[in-house]
Parts: sequence; structure tokens; C-alpha cells
Amino acid sequence: MTYPYGSSSMKTPALAACLLTLLILPLASQAGNCKLDINPVTSGFFLNPTLDRLMVQSMTSVKPGFDCKLQKGDEIVQINTQLVKGQKARVVQAYWKGLKQDAPVTFKVMRGGKPMTLMLED
Repeated sequence: MTYPYGSSSMKTPALAACLLTLLILPLASQAGNCKLDINPVTSGFFLNPTLDRLMVQSMTSVKPGFDCKLQKGDEIVQINTQLVKGQKARVVQAYWKGLKQDAPVTFKVMRGGKPMTLMLED
């Protein structure tokens, strides 16, 4: 299908924001010895969105026998000292990428409406 000059195949700004968020925060990230598939929910300007929620879709250990402790549906609220909710996606991404594979990581999550602190250490 062709579009006249000035129109776009993107029907809503929300779709554009969602696509750009996927570029900003990878769907598969690593934290310590866990590989996580995450679902970021954002708002605000799509080139530098604000994180509203960061949900765990799935997780696997990259080290045999390591317990990731996170569960599908957990909402990540804090990673070590880095807050997630209300922060710019690029700030959280930079922090996330800086985590060392064998370093301990503390996650504050909401699970079933209850706050939990999960320590992932070797």
C-alpha cells in the first residue's frame, strides 16, 4: 500500500513510542547470572520515555544451578540502588548494562501486590 506524502503507516504515537522503547531497553537483558525477558511500559516523549513499569516475562540462569528468584509477572521497582519506576529509560538502561555478570544484584519487586527484596548472588 502506498501513502501520500506526509502520512505514515504508524496510526498512533503510542505505537511509535512502543517501538522506540524496544530499541532503548532490550527485551532480553542480563542481570548478574540471570537472563531476563522484560516488558517495559513507558510514557512521555518517545525519544526519552519515562518507565512506568518494568515487568519480567521470563528468566533463565546463565550459570548451571543458579536460582534467579525472579518470577514471570514480577514488576521490577529497583535494581540495587537504581530506581526504575518514574526514571528515564536511558538512565535505567545504562545502569542495567553496567551490571557485572558475577556481581550480586538486589532487586526490589512487586509480586502479587506485595513488595519483595530478592538478592541474587553467586
